[in-house]
Amino acid sequence: MYYTVSVLKIEEAEARRLAAIRRREWIIRFAGMMSSILHKQEEEEKKAEEESSS
Repeated sequence: MYYTVSVLKIEEAEARRLAAIRRREWIIRFAGMMSSILHKQEEEEKKAEEESSS
């Protein structure tokens, strides 16, 4: 009985660990995507400023 319970606890802990890793990976991908979008916006704003000042 104890063996089964401890195996289940280990499997549950492993599942939580994997879920946390997936969450972190998703957050990193999302942050990269947002960074890319912001970078593009900054470039477009700089272009617009240069065109309006010329």
